[in-house]
Amino acid sequence: MLVTTLITQLFPAVNLTGVLAGLGVVSIAIGLGAQSLVKDFLAGFFIVSENQYRVGDVVELANGGNGASGTVEKVNARTTVLRDQDGNVHFVANGSIVRVTNKTMGYSRSRFEVKVAYDNNLKNVVEIINEVGRRMAEDVKWEGKILQAPEFVEVSDFDGGAITLAITGKTLPSDQWEVMSDMRQRLIDEFKVKRVKLV
Repeated sequence: MLVTTLITQLFPAVNLTGVLAGLGVVSIAIGLGAQSLVKDFLAGFFIVSENQYRVGDVVELANGGNGASGTVEKVNARTTVLRDQDGNVHFVANGSIVRVTNKTMGYSRSRFEVKVAYDNNLKNVVEIINEVGRRMAEDVKWEGKILQAPEFVEVSDFDGGAITLAITGKTLPSDQWEVMSDMRQRLIDEFKVKRVKLV
């Protein structure tokens, strides 16, 4: 109060009400910015300490109505940097992340579906799928990378035109997409030989 009186006496032309109001707005803005920074730093600390994801992991980060997915390139104190499949780089504030889906922690699942025609012998088709998966797991190319051979797990759907078969295996982190691609190619070749009709 004494400072205010002194300034008023020294500078009578200065309107202190406007100055103090402006300082109040600036203080609020700085306070909110600092609060956001602290939130980002704390979230970054817990991401690292809880080992939620690391550089090289493939993740989906949800932050409210938006989100980003891709390979983690950097985990900074304030932000996580992701690169998606198209090569786009996303900078996500750690404090805005509400859910993390890590697709490559510990191991990955290689799951995909194939549609076959109704007039196939379903038991034979299942045997072919399991045999192709077993041979693939024994292939030197995949030694140590396939933890569980891809195999038939269920009839996931059927309609008037096709029966949908689900195939699942277990791989090392990040190898699931390459395994699924190779398994599809092998199945196409084997189905041609065994005359299995795809839809």
